[in-house]
Amino acid sequence: MTFMSWVTRTTKTVFARTLWSIIGALTIGSQPGEMSLLYVLRHVRALGGMDSLFASLSGGNERSFTGGSARLAEMMAADLGDRLAVDCPISSVRYHDQSVEVTTVEGEVLRARHVIIAMSPADRESIRFDPPLPAAHRTLGERMSMAHAYKVHVVYSSPFWRDRGLNGSIMTDTGPLILTFDDTPPDSQEGVIVGFGRADGGPNCYLPDAMPSDPAERKRAVLAGLARACGEQAMSPTEYHEFDWTQEPYTVGCIPVWPPGLVTAVGAGFTDPVGPLHWAGSELSPRWAGTMEGAIVTGERAATEVVVRMCTG
Repeated sequence: MTFMSWVTRTTKTVFARTLWSIIGALTIGSQPGEMSLLYVLRHVRALGGMDSLFASLSGGNERSFTGGSARLAEMMAADLGDRLAVDCPISSVRYHDQSVEVTTVEGEVLRARHVIIAMSPADRESIRFDPPLPAAHRTLGERMSMAHAYKVHVVYSSPFWRDRGLNGSIMTDTGPLILTFDDTPPDSQEGVIVGFGRADGGPNCYLPDAMPSDPAERKRAVLAGLARACGEQAMSPTEYHEFDWTQEPYTVGCIPVWPPGLVTAVGAGFTDPVGPLHWAGSELSPRWAGTMEGAIVTGERAATEVVVRMCTG
């Protein structure tokens, strides 16, 4: 059963159906007609109920980091020094009971006792596993898809919307951005609004259309939408930056999409280790899947698995 089937049966107003469609697109990964109702129920229960989901319009993304969230990765990378290898895409993983061989696209072979694969099941489809993964893990990679979206940062000479008593948070069904936040850095004279919009997908009577494909047209549409909510000053930014997850070579999207039937098809063991292979990544998290919080939850779980196995032989 799809989430949209439930929404249609239990709501009577266009407003309610629009709200649920936006929540689904932003926090659970897809249009309601494409996602499993069972997964939505599991997701909400894991969060502790609807109050947690509504605590932030985007579901858990109400905080930002001074200097950007990339600073976390940069600081960890600095601690690792030359032990960290980057720009080494993996083509295959060959595993045995107590060892793993990882081969890069350049042919370099790396060996380890354990490997943590921290990526979405959809993304790991590009890697060949020998022997093949168990059925549940393969099914998850084959049937899970990832939502396609844009993330946009618009910079202004000042956070002018605050002068009008506005907080920069927008949720709209007219788009092209579905949701925005005030992302102005502390003690900054500039103002920054961050927003999210659909990168693809067919027409939906409860959601804005996908962002225009032409870059210039897309920018004009974004600024016009901000101007409707915040005033004409929004048409005159000092900087405009956007990120399209569909253009990344090693990721297929940004939020996991669980179609109807997938939860029951894979069962409860889809994060279980497979020999020396351990699974992490935001998409596998029992709570806040698709967010940094989800990534941390699964990363800590996978790291604990490895430590326990290494200590117990």
